[in-house]
Amino acid sequence: MIGHLQQGNENVYKAIFESSPEVIVLLAKNGDIIDINRRVFDWLGFEVGEIIGKNFNRLSFLSDDSKIKVGKNLQKRMNGVQVHAYNIEFLSKSNEKKIGKVTATTIKNKNGEIVQSLVIIADVTKQQQIESQLTHQKILSDKLFDASASGSILINDKRKIVKINDVALKLFGRERNEVIGKTCHKFICPECDGKCPVFDLNENIDKSERLIAHKDGREIPIIKTVAKIRDGNNTFLLESFIDISNRVETEKALRESEETYRQLTENIDEVFWVSNPNDINQITYISPAFEQIWGISVSELYNRPELWIDMVHPEDRDYFNLAVARFFSKKIRLNTKYRIIQKGGTERWVWNKGFVISGDSGETEVFAGIIQDITLQKYTEDALIENILKYKSLFEFVADPVLLVNPKTYTIIDANKAACEMYRYDYSELLGMEITDLTSEPLKPLNELKAKGKTSILVYHIRKNGGLFPVETSSNLVDIDGKTVLLFSVRDITERKQLERRILKAVINTEEKERKRIAENLHDELGPFLSAIMMYVQELSSENIKPKQKEYLLNYLNEMVDIAIDNTKTISHNLMPAILSDFGLVKAVEDFCKKIDKLNTINIVFGSNIDFKLEDETNEIIIYRIIIELINNTLKHANAKKIQIRLDKNNDNIGLEYIDDGIGFDLNKALLTNSGLGLNNIINRLDSINGTYLFDSEKNGGVCFRFYIDLCNKYNSDGEA
Repeated sequence: MIGHLQQGNENVYKAIFESSPEVIVLLAKNGDIIDINRRVFDWLGFEVGEIIGKNFNRLSFLSDDSKIKVGKNLQKRMNGVQVHAYNIEFLSKSNEKKIGKVTATTIKNKNGEIVQSLVIIADVTKQQQIESQLTHQKILSDKLFDASASGSILINDKRKIVKINDVALKLFGRERNEVIGKTCHKFICPECDGKCPVFDLNENIDKSERLIAHKDGREIPIIKTVAKIRDGNNTFLLESFIDISNRVETEKALRESEETYRQLTENIDEVFWVSNPNDINQITYISPAFEQIWGISVSELYNRPELWIDMVHPEDRDYFNLAVARFFSKKIRLNTKYRIIQKGGTERWVWNKGFVISGDSGETEVFAGIIQDITLQKYTEDALIENILKYKSLFEFVADPVLLVNPKTYTIIDANKAACEMYRYDYSELLGMEITDLTSEPLKPLNELKAKGKTSILVYHIRKNGGLFPVETSSNLVDIDGKTVLLFSVRDITERKQLERRILKAVINTEEKERKRIAENLHDELGPFLSAIMMYVQELSSENIKPKQKEYLLNYLNEMVDIAIDNTKTISHNLMPAILSDFGLVKAVEDFCKKIDKLNTINIVFGSNIDFKLEDETNEIIIYRIIIELINNTLKHANAKKIQIRLDKNNDNIGLEYIDDGIGFDLNKALLTNSGLGLNNIINRLDSINGTYLFDSEKNGGVCFRFYIDLCNKYNSDGEA
């Protein structure tokens, strides 16, 4: 074409120039556009008048990289250097990317000087796409070949192996370089050497039992399938085979595979259809699965094509016709779900996905599609929606706040209205939060839940405004729609805690009265003895006292002092052991445990990492009283043989673990009856110092009690920070 443009007269030039299917550009030596044909408008959408007179390298339809490439190559051509055709990217007026193949030549004047350049640009966009697809398909084919679970080799018409996958190499016991380029019968079907069953004898080999030669001399039985494939003018054999050395297992696997394949082919519910390009409702082909879904034969549909529409449910027919008409007129994909009524009157749901198959010229050749029976899926979806609505209704009806939590990430996946109101978050805010964002002690309940599968504890939770409030939580692993989730039922016990504190205050007032009574006892019972002693001492100091009277007074004085000392010891030990005030909590507990051990009725094992007195004497007294109460409860009620106590301090936290192997008890029942007075005392003492606890006991299962005290943590009764 370039030769014709250079040598022809002006009329020929113009005819070729304007009728060319390619863009033709005439450039001055400096790159300015002298002329360009109208093909540029058809291809890129630019008018000729927008381009003529402008420099080719400055036009907007060239990317920066393309401008550099074109500039360099045009400069070479103007300097007489040969430049081969090359591809560059163009950008249409509508910002659509195009690929053009650029060919350029120079035009000389009578003196042989290069004065102009003629550039021809061919649209190779579709060609590039096809080449890209072919490359992708080649890569995919190679990957499928290499990833095949069976041994695969590719053999050319010279009987040489040109490709082999790793499975086949393993069966041969060889490296790739030992096999590629070698005659196939040295490794596979050695008995056929010299006469290829496929190339020479035209045999059809499908699941045929053959032998392969292993490098160590063994002959391995295989089942082999051979297919002829063509690549251009070349013919190849694709051989696939599996090892059947273990015959029993292989035959079993084959039977299972054949049964699976048989069931699949008998129960497949997808229908492939093709219609006339001029009448989409004129079905020219439909697969046999149609008979199972529609309940009529394929031949009946061919004879009565109107059944294609008549069997659509009357309520869906207008919708179906509208969707099909739109598909037929606008050539866009069909994607519609509708009901049909079988010949016997049964209603079924189908999903029709249609597409257009076009020829090389772009004209529609046929309409085609795939239909799937979705009756079960549709009914299942409806049932699922109904179940979800029931679940949400029940979920929201529960009065207590409830949270559903992902057990792996601890993120909240659902919350009812009561939970939103208690924590003062919107529903959308709670979703995605971690449960640990709502509790001041996040890991204790979750760790306990992992160990036991369920737990019930008292902790402090956090509202949106940062306020702390006491809650009682019940946590359990549950299965919802086949997924395991953590279900947290949370109850705000602020009012209960306030009531307990009022009760505790009453207890403290009672204790104060008791202290007052003890003080009165000291005054009434110890005071007179001390007064009498003082009087006798004064009498002894008299100069007129007689020896016998003095001896009597001394004996009586000793007796009175002994009584006073005994009374003092009894009263003071009942108030507080001396060892607790002198040496601290750990020594006092050890001393008490040793006294119990001397009775030889129970074995107590006590351990602690605390080797000093606590700063807060109140904490020491309360913890000591709790431990003594626990031991007394075990001695009185548990019939246990062993008690294990562990008391440790970690940073600003003190934790106690108390375990006995006794008969256990019903915790809830004990707390609601007078028999739980000791337990209530323990809980009240812990509440007085804002401790948290976990009590676990069941009949014949012993007792496990843990509490934690944060020495720096302070809460008020309103749950506000």
